[in-house]
Amino acid sequence: MKENLIKLWSKLLNIGMSDELSYINRVRLKILNQQGFYVVLIVFLFIIKTLAEGEEDIWILFIILLTSSFILVLNYWKKHLAAKLYWTVFYPSLMMGVIVLYGEAIHGEATFFIFMVTVLIFFSENWIRTFLIIFTIALFLFSIYYTNNYESPFAEITDEIDKVLFFSVTVLCISAIIVTFSGELLRHIKELESNNIDLSNAYKEIERFAYISSHNLKTPIRTIRSFTDLMARDLNRKKTENLPEYLDFVKQGAEQMQFLIIDILEYSKLNQDKGIQIEAVNLNKTIDFIQMQIQSFSEKSIEIKTDKLPTIQSNQTLINSIFQNLIENGIKYNDSKQILITISIRTTEDTHILTFEDNGIGIAKEYHEKIFNMFERLHSNPKYEGTGIGLAMCKKIVEKLGGKISVDSEEGKGAKFYLELPIEPKVMF
Repeated sequence: MKENLIKLWSKLLNIGMSDELSYINRVRLKILNQQGFYVVLIVFLFIIKTLAEGEEDIWILFIILLTSSFILVLNYWKKHLAAKLYWTVFYPSLMMGVIVLYGEAIHGEATFFIFMVTVLIFFSENWIRTFLIIFTIALFLFSIYYTNNYESPFAEITDEIDKVLFFSVTVLCISAIIVTFSGELLRHIKELESNNIDLSNAYKEIERFAYISSHNLKTPIRTIRSFTDLMARDLNRKKTENLPEYLDFVKQGAEQMQFLIIDILEYSKLNQDKGIQIEAVNLNKTIDFIQMQIQSFSEKSIEIKTDKLPTIQSNQTLINSIFQNLIENGIKYNDSKQILITISIRTTEDTHILTFEDNGIGIAKEYHEKIFNMFERLHSNPKYEGTGIGLAMCKKIVEKLGGKISVDSEEGKGAKFYLELPIEPKVMF
C-alpha cells in the first residue's frame, strides 16, 4: 500500500516531465505540480465540508476546483510556460476573488507570499519577475482595500474550519517548496562530492597512466637509438656485415612501440564517458568467433572446452575484448604440448560467474593483484610477448559493466580467472 502511494505521488510530481527539460526546469515542474495538487486537494475538502453543511456557495467551489485542476492539465500537455503563467497570474487573481467573497476572516493574504516566491523560482528573466511581483502586490493591496471598505457576501458563513483549511494549503505549499529545494540541494551536493572523488581518482589514474606510459616507451626508444647509433658508426667505418642484425633490433623496437601505443589508445578509450549499448550477447558464438581467430594465426595445439553458455545482457564489443584477452593469455603463458582452456559458468540470483581455467605456467600468489595493474609484466622472458595492458583492460571493462574479475593460481599449476557479470548490467563511468 505504502509503495503504491509513493509510486502514485512520484507519477503526480512528474506529470509533463521529459528528457528535453533542463535540470532547473525539472525542479520547477515538480514544484508547480505540487502546488497545483495541494490547491485541488484543499478545494476538494472545502467542497466536502460545504456539502455536509448545505451552504449556498457550493457552485463557486466547483468552479474553483475545475479552474485549479487546469494547471495539471497544461503540464500534462507539456505547455510548461502556459502552466507557470497560469499559476502566477490566474491563481493570485483567484485568491483575490476568494478574499473578496469570504472576507479577511479566512486570512488568505498569506498565500500571496507563495505566489511571489514561485515567481522568483519559475522565471529567470528580471522583467517578468518584476512585472508579476508588482501584479501580485497590486492584487494583495486591492483585497486588503476591499475587505476594509466593503462587506463580503459570504463572510457570515466563514468558520474556524475554513480558516484551518486555508492555513493548511498555505503551509503545504510553502513546505513543498522548502522540501523540494532542500532535497534537490542535498542530492546535488552528494553528486558533486561523488564527482569530486571520481575526478580525483581519474586525475591520479591519468598521472600514473602518463608516468607508466612514458617509462615503458623509453625501452623501445632506447633500443632504436642505440642500434641506429651503431649503424651510423659502422657506416662511417664502411662496415656493413652487422647492419641486418642492427636493423632487426630497430624493427623489434619499432614494433614494440607500435603495440604499446595501440594498447595505450585502446585502454584510454575505456575512460571516455560515452554511452554503452546493452544488448543480447550469445557467449557460445563469441567463443566460436575467438577460437576461429586464434586458429588462423597460432601454430600451437589448442583445445577450448566450454559448457553450454547462455545469452546474456551485456555489450558484444566489450565481452569480445575480455574473452579474447583471457583466452589469449591462457595460450601465450603456456608451455604445455596440448593447451587446454576450460570455460564454465554458474548463475546466482543476480550474477553470471564465468571461470576461465588453463593448464599454463600459473601465477604466484603474491602477484594475484599486481597482474591487473597496467604495464605489469611478470615475465622478462622474450618468448612471452606482450605489453602488460591486457588484464588491466579486462579489469577496467568488467568494472565498467558493474562486475568483478579475480584470479586463483599457483606457479606451475595453471590459472583460474573468475569473471562476475551482473545479470542486469549497470554501466559505470
